Amino acid sequence: MKKRLTQEEQHNKMMDDILGNFNFMKCKIAMRGLGWTWAMIPGGYPEVEDMKRTAKYLMEGAIKGCLETKSCRPGETYHSATGGFKAEAIKNKYGHLEWVQLEFVLTEWESDGDTE
Repeated sequence: MKKRLTQEEQHNKMMDDILGNFNFMKCKIAMRGLGWTWAMIPGGYPEVEDMKRTAKYLMEGAIKGCLETKSCRPGETYHSATGGFKAEAIKNKYGHLEWVQLEFVLTEWESDGDTE
């Protein structure tokens, strides 16, 4: 019989899946090509391990915020972002983590149609 994971174990499993499959090398190449540096890193350019640490920190923050913030309702996205990375989390109607995503955002634009 398969042991059922605790919620924390499930959260860690989801983050480990993302950290193991996300293409951090592609982010590193893009950042170096664009001269995009991080102030807190000696030399400015983060290494893959720096990116992974930051990504994990952001995912933990998104998960915690999603699950603990009263204003974050089921099905709504809670996010945490810095240095080009954006982590998002969604909980279900039972208050359990349903989804986690990590993105490296190079550019984005949004409009509500009210521009003249």
